[in-house]
Amino acid sequence: MNKSLLILFFIGLTLQLSGQDSIKIRSGKPKLYQGSSHEIAAWYLYFAEGMYYLTKLPNKKSNEASEWFEKRKDSQNIYKGKIFEGKNTTLSLAKENNSAEKLNFYFHKSEDVIVLISTVDGVKFRFSEV
Repeated sequence: MNKSLLILFFIGLTLQLSGQDSIKIRSGKPKLYQGSSHEIAAWYLYFAEGMYYLTKLPNKKSNEASEWFEKRKDSQNIYKGKIFEGKNTTLSLAKENNSAEKLNFYFHKSEDVIVLISTVDGVKFRFSEV
């Protein structure tokens, strides 16, 4: 009796799983970082679905910037990129409408701060989570 119930359970589970076309994996909640120093205070770094987005939003507050990214993150005019693991962790960003214009950084992340260090001249840019 127990074997037959167990077999029916596995058959039901198998049929239920095989009926699904795909399983959607949720990535974490999107995160917004703002430039910490006065020189880059209008720059925002946004992370969603495994992708980083960077743009300058001079007239936006942090809550407006999140909404702006959600609506326009597919724009060809903002920098987009992913993290590359290797000897050094790097973030390579480019605009879709101008792939020749690339920004490459060494990437360092702590709990609520991201530090980007230019691979060209070593300038550090600090972004704090908003």
